[in-house]
Amino acid sequence: MRRQQIIAAVIAFIVIVAGIAIFTYVTSFFKITLTFSQRVNEITLFKVAEGNDQQISVLKQSGSVSLQKGSYYVVPKGDTISTEPIQFDVIDADKTVEINPDLSEDYMKQKLSEEQPKVAAAAVQAFPTAKNYVLQAGKLFNDADWYGGILRLKTDTRAEMDWYRVIAHKEGGQWKIIGKPSLVITKNNFSSVPQNVIDGTNSLNAEPTY
Repeated sequence: MRRQQIIAAVIAFIVIVAGIAIFTYVTSFFKITLTFSQRVNEITLFKVAEGNDQQISVLKQSGSVSLQKGSYYVVPKGDTISTEPIQFDVIDADKTVEINPDLSEDYMKQKLSEEQPKVAAAAVQAFPTAKNYVLQAGKLFNDADWYGGILRLKTDTRAEMDWYRVIAHKEGGQWKIIGKPSLVITKNNFSSVPQNVIDGTNSLNAEPTY
């Protein structure tokens, strides 16, 4: 009888330990929802691992995956987007990760060549004296709906240079000049402009027109 009690106790102990192990394993996973922006065609999900990162899955639309604690990243694919990895951590709770990559550098350059003449026309419409200036050193930001550039006087000389920074925003398919052309763009004077657009525009350098 005593032997049977010992065996029963051992079995019960094993069952309890196994149950705890299973419970611990199951509860170590968290629901991670990955939501795509419209321009993302698919993503490849990786787990960061020492020596060699582990590919977890490929998703072609928004969805959820079960992941354990750790560091992860996704590599997005799309016709117009950057393929730079987007990193996130799983700590101790379910979470939603938005996959909204920047537009690619190549796409932004292509769009710039299309949009810069339109911004120049908008500048002349807003400030008729802008017809005496060349719009140069332009750059698109965010969803290619913000523009920063430099208006430089066509008759510039080495002794006398005249130029201003200008910011435009595309609204309803039309470019609109924001504020007045300025030597330096500040948040105080351009409160509606995103900070990255202000910083990017201030970093542009004027090119000689003489």
